[in-house]
Order: sequence, then structure tokens, then C-alpha cells
Amino acid sequence: MGISGYTDAFINLRLKKWYAPAESKLIKKLGLKVPDTKNISNDLFIWNNLYFAVYDCFELVDIRFRAEFKADLDFLVACEWNKDIKYFNNIVESAARDLHCYVIQVNTSQYGDSKIVAPKKSEESII
Repeated sequence: MGISGYTDAFINLRLKKWYAPAESKLIKKLGLKVPDTKNISNDLFIWNNLYFAVYDCFELVDIRFRAEFKADLDFLVACEWNKDIKYFNNIVESAARDLHCYVIQVNTSQYGDSKIVAPKKSEESII
């Protein structure tokens, strides 16, 4: 089974819970409707006994949404396309401390600042 012999990938399609203001503006500008996301929840993945969740950019800003799996995560993956490096750096570091898990920050190479943040003291937190 698999695609072209690959069996180690999983595609999970879902709507974003929170859209950045610029995203909402663009969606409306294109004559489309911003989806109703009231009932959107995130998915908890378990792979090789590792518990993790994937957050899309602006979703990480909502402390209640990112705390949905508090004490359940080994790591969180934050996928971004964001040029405000300083703003998201603060959020990523807060998430690592709030959730007491590793946060894998993946920003586009256009803007950089991809890293792993551990829930440790400041001097040791960036891996």
C-alpha cells in the first residue's frame, strides 16, 4: 500500500480555526466567504508513542486553542508563513512554556526563524 512505494506520509486536511486579518481580507477580496470555524477543533496525533498536534500560523495566537492539548503533547508543530519574526517568536516561546512541550517552529524560508524550542530556561531553550 502507499503512493509510489512511500508509506510514511499522512495527509490531514482541515480548515484553519483562526485566519489572520490579512487572510480574511484576501478571502473576502476574492469574493469568497471566510469559513465558519466555531466547531473546528485540532487533531491529536500519536505516532511511535509520541503525541503531537499541528497548528497553522495564526491558530497559535489563541491561547485557549493551543491549550486544547495541555499536558498531552510531547511536541507541537507550528507551520507559519509569517514575516513578523519577533511577534511569533514570543508566541512560540510562550507555547513551549504554557504547554510544557517542545515546539517545532517551521516558517517559510522567505522569512526564516525555523527552530525547535524546549520548555527549559532561556539559555537552554533554543535547540
